[in-house]
Amino acid sequence: MANMQILAAQKRMKEKALADLEARGLSFLSKRKELEERAEKVETEQDLNTIVAETDENDGNIRENEEQQEALRTEIAGIDTQMADFEKRLGQAFKETKKRGGNMTEEMEEKRAAINGYIRKRAVAGITSTTAEVTIPAEILYNPQDELKTLLDLSKYVTIANVTAASGKYPVRKRANATLASVIELETNPKLADPSFNEVPWEIETFRGAIAISQEAIDDSAIDLIPLVAKDAAEQKLNTVNGKISAVLKTFTPLTVTGVDGIKEIVNKKLDRAYERMIIASASFYHAVDTLKDKDGRYLLQQDIKSPTGHVFLGMPIEIVNDTDLGAEGDAKAFIGDVKRGVFMANRKDLEVKWVDHHIYGEYLRAGIRFGITKADANAGYLVTYTPPVGE
Repeated sequence: MANMQILAAQKRMKEKALADLEARGLSFLSKRKELEERAEKVETEQDLNTIVAETDENDGNIRENEEQQEALRTEIAGIDTQMADFEKRLGQAFKETKKRGGNMTEEMEEKRAAINGYIRKRAVAGITSTTAEVTIPAEILYNPQDELKTLLDLSKYVTIANVTAASGKYPVRKRANATLASVIELETNPKLADPSFNEVPWEIETFRGAIAISQEAIDDSAIDLIPLVAKDAAEQKLNTVNGKISAVLKTFTPLTVTGVDGIKEIVNKKLDRAYERMIIASASFYHAVDTLKDKDGRYLLQQDIKSPTGHVFLGMPIEIVNDTDLGAEGDAKAFIGDVKRGVFMANRKDLEVKWVDHHIYGEYLRAGIRFGITKADANAGYLVTYTPPVGE
């Protein structure tokens, strides 16, 4: 069986080949649209035959491209299976070694090195024996416990599109206001009004960082540092994306409301009926509405297993973020509206964690993502500040 480094390299090359095929596929689809437009304007049979021949050739290219993409995805899935099997075998071997009560043999060291090998480099500055001391035992082995903290992913509520360029425009169709015309029987159909669009510009930003790990920290650690570092990098990515989404939510039209009637006015009158309703609430906003009741004494905030968040307020799913995500500490603020219509995320490249060269230390672990987040529809919601009625 190939070791982990070889499998990772194979996967990297196949993913690059897949990205190239996807880019070519887009060009074939663009060609198809161009041929369709030419066909609408064709005037001679000779020109039409030319378009038919080009269309057949282009459709063949599309089918071949899709088959090649599917084959590569199957190969990548196979590599993922091999990597998972490799890690499973390593874990079983490690448990058997511990059960026998002996130290790891040279064979076990080689197997573990297959996974940890790519971070077992010469000593570097960054994570040292001192900073990693919670994972380095004096006499016993143990795993560090994660700090209890809620991890929220706001990106699951917004519109996401994978892009291949550094910038572009995202078309948002405006609501149709035109109506159909009345015609007499057998009269020619009048032309419908053309749909209108808002072109929302987006631009990709690059976010990256690096973490260096000393050889001493790796050698003396009681756990594999690979998943620990990768998990931390993934959490940093989540924090970055959430921060950018929160920054966009704060740019929506601000409104100050008093009591539950003020919130109902936004939901019933100010927000167009075509929009979905959802609340992204600060902890202080959530605390303020948590005890609100209707005239029959029933709490307005209720549990709902059908809601993606598990709770609803006035029939709307409600998600909780930190106060500082939407304002200052103690601010009872919330975004109320259609998050998916309001926020657009252009995803250029997802999180990657890999070793790169360093001019002093030799190599260190780098994490990077590329994406852009922008407001797609300014009318999709409001940034609400809640104040309780006088006397409450």
